[in-house]
Amino acid sequence: MTQFKIHCLDKYHLKNQNLLAGLIPKKYFTDNLKEAVDIDQPLFIYTSGLQPQIDLELFHYRKNKKTFLLIDYAYESGISNSVYDSLVQKIVELGVNKKQILVVLNCSAEQTFQKNTNIIFCDLFAISSVARYKHNSKLANVYPLAELPNKVNLLLGKLDKKPRLSLIETFRNTVPESKSLVSLLGFPSAPIPDDFKSYIENNQGPLDTAEVLDTNEGKSSQGWGSSAVYEKSSVSLVCETHQHNDLPFLTEKTFRPIINAHPFVILAGCKPLEHLKELGFKTFDRVIDESYENLSCNNLGKLEQVVTQSIKLLENKEHVQEIVAHNKNHLLTYGERQMVLLLEALTKISIEDNG
Repeated sequence: MTQFKIHCLDKYHLKNQNLLAGLIPKKYFTDNLKEAVDIDQPLFIYTSGLQPQIDLELFHYRKNKKTFLLIDYAYESGISNSVYDSLVQKIVELGVNKKQILVVLNCSAEQTFQKNTNIIFCDLFAISSVARYKHNSKLANVYPLAELPNKVNLLLGKLDKKPRLSLIETFRNTVPESKSLVSLLGFPSAPIPDDFKSYIENNQGPLDTAEVLDTNEGKSSQGWGSSAVYEKSSVSLVCETHQHNDLPFLTEKTFRPIINAHPFVILAGCKPLEHLKELGFKTFDRVIDESYENLSCNNLGKLEQVVTQSIKLLENKEHVQEIVAHNKNHLLTYGERQMVLLLEALTKISIEDNG
């Protein structure tokens, strides 16, 4: 028997591995409302900031039992103090004691909220990548770099941000098409020239089976449906989610190449390589110049640098096989440890005397 139970207010969240509800082991959950009311164990009522819900009746019926509201914001880089204070205040005004309100934030927010006892930190995307791999290891590339095609995979996500459009243009003008692969979710919302659209279509990575919300007629090579895009390339050029945020926030765009044993170059607002090294990962500074991460993303020279260094990494990939193997193994350990720490934090809260 577990020390505590979790009741998820939106059953869709239980299937979503980009949320904690879809990642925490199922033995911790109770999906039966009557059981959630009746059990004597501490209960965490889970909701996500995507669609926050509060079941006041459940709190009422469990008024003599230890009950908490667990709000998941771990998929975001963080929230400001003012947003957090406003969120908590609104819930308190509904009748929930402040001591019963817990918010899970990404580790990137720890420097902002490190002394707040109502906040738990975790590296959601590391947990998610490891959970998916453990569920189906066939989702990851198993071939050594020497056996992979000599191509750079440009991992962009949605083309709805100017730095991403600028990066793909720089990539297109610098990397020969024979060495190009492009992974993205759909085309830009704004009109683009026909030759630009043709370039994306002709060099886009293999279509996988992951569901996407809106591809705008484009193909998705970014989901978790298969390892195909990593078996069709041997270096990943990652354009992270935030280019104008210095918080150390890394998403699946970075962890997917690591779990697929790919060397990588990363464009991000923070210093991603410095952060990865702090976590115990290795980067590729023995074969390429990684000083690009010290440049501002507003600097066009940074775009040229990340593209140039990705080509150099491609030309020296035989020297980094040991590094990518280390990184994959380290991610498996790190992601599992992050889940353990999260569960330990919930256990500690569940047994504390909260007054």
